[in-house]
Amino acid sequence: MQITRSPIAGGVVLHLAGRLDSETSPAAEPEVLAALPPGGVLVLDLARLRYCSSPGLRLLLVTVKQAAERKTRLGLAGVQPAVAEVLECTGVDKVLPSFATVEAAQRGLG
Repeated sequence: MQITRSPIAGGVVLHLAGRLDSETSPAAEPEVLAALPPGGVLVLDLARLRYCSSPGLRLLLVTVKQAAERKTRLGLAGVQPAVAEVLECTGVDKVLPSFATVEAAQRGLG
């Protein structure tokens, strides 16, 4: 799992690449949660995320909860079909908005 960061107006984009699973989620969690800008925008760019298992889903849901507490607008961008299927099957797609691109997420969450 690789996480890189890009600034955007009013927030940040985290680009996640690789796999979000039982081996990578524990290390990714503090980095993702620390990136939540209070009152700002956090976009999780999943364009290069190939796989997401239940620990990855847990991380996403914890992030949703923390974002709500911090009044951070949170969304996903570039979700690949394999990951989108997992999000849909578990209902996570109902609580976490998804956009085709980072730019669309910025506009939608703005």
